[in-house]
Amino acid sequence: MKVKRYKRAQRVLKVYRYNFGFEAPFRVLLDGTFAMGALKNKINLREQLPKYLNEEVEICVTKCVLHELEQLGAALYGALHICKQFTVVQCPHEPVRGASDCLRHMARRMKNTTKYFIATQDNILADSLRQIPGTPILFIKYKGILIEKVSAATLQEMERPKDELDAIKALRKQIMGDEVMKVRKRKKISGPNPLSVKKKKRKVVGAVIHKDSVAKKRRQRKKKRRVDGDGDVHMNVAST
Repeated sequence: MKVKRYKRAQRVLKVYRYNFGFEAPFRVLLDGTFAMGALKNKINLREQLPKYLNEEVEICVTKCVLHELEQLGAALYGALHICKQFTVVQCPHEPVRGASDCLRHMARRMKNTTKYFIATQDNILADSLRQIPGTPILFIKYKGILIEKVSAATLQEMERPKDELDAIKALRKQIMGDEVMKVRKRKKISGPNPLSVKKKKRKVVGAVIHKDSVAKKRRQRKKKRRVDGDGDVHMNVAST
């Protein structure tokens, strides 16, 4: 499988996954034309469909599809043999309808029920399926299975909620008046959190005591001996 074809398929699948609720295992509902195309191109559907969609796949048909192939006779015996191998899902048609009408009906009702990929080579059926939003269409080309790009109806359905929301806003504005403005609460200016503020350290005020000022000079007293004329000895104390 070519990488480009595989990446394209994954991009389309994302649209159906996220917008229309498609989940694995994917259910592929096919008609006789798709089964005949697989037979002519020698495509093993049980092998190639899960590989292309990169998910587990359940291949299905309806009783209307089987009945139509039986009515067409031996020319489509190969397609009938292929379709009989797959799960027959219930459709509400009594008596049975043509395969195109049946698959078209199943595509319309799957909005609230089981999701189906519709696999067909019928161009007229494919044109009508493109008008049904959220309907993924598979077909065979270049000896391989391909998924159609997202249809215009599907894209429009994806944009609808946004348009409806804009319409509601416009209506509300018209009712309430053009002068309605959003009131914003002014935020009070508050001081810093006292728990997060570090306390200021008090500076210790004191005189710087120098070594020279502390060490005071001690007074030294020197004693001098003096002898007077009478021979008496006297002591004089001199301070320095």
